[in-house]
Amino acid sequence: MEPEQPIPQLFIGYFQRFFQYAAPGRRTYFAGEMNIPAPLGLSGAPVYKRMPHMRVMGLVTTNTETSTTTDSEEDVVVDGQVRKPSRDGSSAMGRS
Repeated sequence: MEPEQPIPQLFIGYFQRFFQYAAPGRRTYFAGEMNIPAPLGLSGAPVYKRMPHMRVMGLVTTNTETSTTTDSEEDVVVDGQVRKPSRDGSSAMGRS
């Protein structure tokens, strides 16, 4: 029986933003957030730029949870009564 061989995989994604990342208990470093999660075992894998010349841009270091609020509203309590915000189009609440 032959030993199992690793299965090559390619994950295609895009950089969403670049920023200084402060990992808990570690140094701060310049990071590029990608639009795909890193599966278990991908840490240390190279991140390539494909066009116009292929080159290594960095290494996978961690997964982080992020979220963006695109629309939200809060109920307002006035004199013990809950009031819903107006939807008359005069303002957009929580839009980014």
